[in-house]
Amino acid sequence: MKKLFAVLLAVVLLMGAVSTIAFAAETSYSKADYQAVLDKLNALYGTKIRFATEEELQEIGFVPESIEISPAEFEKEILNQIVVCEAANREALAASERSRSMKVDESGSGICKPSRVVTQGATYPYL
Repeated sequence: MKKLFAVLLAVVLLMGAVSTIAFAAETSYSKADYQAVLDKLNALYGTKIRFATEEELQEIGFVPESIEISPAEFEKEILNQIVVCEAANREALAASERSRSMKVDESGSGICKPSRVVTQGATYPYL
C-alpha cells in the first residue's frame, strides 16, 4: 500500500512539474506587438489594415477575444490574406479590362421588340 501511495504521489508531482513548465512556456503578448506587425505589413505592402475600434466592435455586437497566436504567426496569417486579396484584385482588374474591350451590340435587333412586351397570359404596351 505504501509503495502504491509513493508511486501515485510521484506521478502527481511529475504531472504538476510538467504542467508548470508548459505554462511557463506560454508568453503573453500585448496589443502593441500585434499593432507593430500591422504597421510593418502596411508599410511594406501599402495596405491600411487595422484593428477595429471599440465603437466599431460595439456597433456590430462583436465581443473580442484575446489573440492566441504569436506575433510571428499573426504576421504569417495577415501576409497570407494580403497575398490572396492582391491576387483577387488582379483577377478582377483583368476581368474588367476584358469586359471593356468587348463589343456591345445595342442595335435593338435582339429578341425584345420595342412595340410590345408579351408575357404569359397578358400583353402590355411597351412604355
